[in-house]
Amino acid sequence: MSTKKQLLQEVFCKARRESGKGTKNGLAEYLVVKLEENLDFGISERTLNRYYNTYIAETAGDKEIEIDSFTLNKMSQYIGYKSFEHFTNPDEFILDEVDAGYIRRPLGLSGDFSKVAKGGLHINIQNVIKIPDFIKNNKGMSFGFIGLLIASGSFAHFNGYFKKKDHMYWNGTEYRLTYVTDLNPKHDVIVLDTIKFKYFKKITRPDTLRIDNGLENVWYSKFQNHVDFFTMDGINPDNDKELKPATAHILEKHAGKLTSK
Repeated sequence: MSTKKQLLQEVFCKARRESGKGTKNGLAEYLVVKLEENLDFGISERTLNRYYNTYIAETAGDKEIEIDSFTLNKMSQYIGYKSFEHFTNPDEFILDEVDAGYIRRPLGLSGDFSKVAKGGLHINIQNVIKIPDFIKNNKGMSFGFIGLLIASGSFAHFNGYFKKKDHMYWNGTEYRLTYVTDLNPKHDVIVLDTIKFKYFKKITRPDTLRIDNGLENVWYSKFQNHVDFFTMDGINPDNDKELKPATAHILEKHAGKLTSK
């Protein structure tokens, strides 16, 4: 992985973590504001979208687009480094947030990492990453065990330990679990809602719905003369239309043929 690609991936990961947005345009909009406010750095959404297409979605072919040194420095500062050179070859331990915890990582190990609580553990190895929430949520794990993995060179192989599927995306019929670092442009990643994840689903067989089993049990949205039915109230993820309780008329007209009691 090139250093530029790693940098852009970490920039968009941090933007996603901070903003909760999951789309390319949403992340670009957020970064425009954040970079201007925090670093007095102006950059257009169009440029950020080009970066995303090239380094995240990888839809621009194998050729990397040119990024000037000033922009690389600002992007590096956004994720906590002094400059792009420092990101490439950090020579000291740094903190980009007060009381944030960090460990050093081998160059090339990328991912999304959240800060630990005040007074968190600090381990010096190589390069800088934040200690993930995994450590906070698994306090029973021995830090000696983590140190052993790092010392033995097995840290990268246990990178899965430091990922938690606490986000989700809509796949067209139901929500699926994923990581906050999921940058698939087809996935509109949002924070995990356990209720929606378990109970909110599109009814793929509306022909099975009748008045006796659909009334007061299903909800619907109508868009461009097409009706979709769902198992609970909310918003249709496909078109952002607010759902309504299914009526006898809707069931008779748009659901199964056997709609009478």
